[in-house]
Amino acid sequence: MASEARAFQASGAAEPEPESDAEREDMAGIQRLLEQVQQAIVSMASIAKQMDQEMENAVGLLSLVLAEIMVNHTVTSTPEVVLNNLARALRKGQGQDVRNVRLNPADMGPVRASKEKLSDIVENFKDLRLEADATIGRGGCVVETGFGTIDATYENQFMVLLNAFKAMTGVK
Repeated sequence: MASEARAFQASGAAEPEPESDAEREDMAGIQRLLEQVQQAIVSMASIAKQMDQEMENAVGLLSLVLAEIMVNHTVTSTPEVVLNNLARALRKGQGQDVRNVRLNPADMGPVRASKEKLSDIVENFKDLRLEADATIGRGGCVVETGFGTIDATYENQFMVLLNAFKAMTGVK
C-alpha cells in the first residue's frame, strides 16, 4: 500500500482513498501527528526568535558592563582622564558662574597640578573651590554652578547609557 501511494504521488495523481476503516484511522492518526509536528515547529520558531532577542539584550548589557570595567581601570591608571572629564564638564558650565567642583580624593592631586590648563576654560579657576568627595568615583566630578549641577561622574554617564539601552530594547 505504501509503495502504491508513493507511485501515485510521484505521478502527480491524487492519493487513493483508503479502502478500510483501519486504513482511514491510520491516515487520520498520521494527519494528527503531522499537525502536531507543524505546531511544534511554529512554537520552536517563536521560542528561537525570543531567545535571539534575549541573547541580543544580554550581549548589549554585557558590553556596557565591560565598558564600565574598562573605563574604571583606565581612570585609576591614567590621571589625564579626570582632567579631560573635568574640562568637558567645565565647558558645559561656561558662563554659569562655576562655584565648586567635587572630585574623588585620589583625583585632587592631578587637578591641582593642572590648574593652569584648566584656568583657560573657566575664569577665576584659581579661586574655584575644589572639594574632595569620596562618594564620587575616580575620574568623575560634579561641577556646581549658580544655575545647577553638572554631574560628570562615570556612574551617571553609564546610567544614562544603560537607561537609553533599556528604553531602546525594552529590557527592564
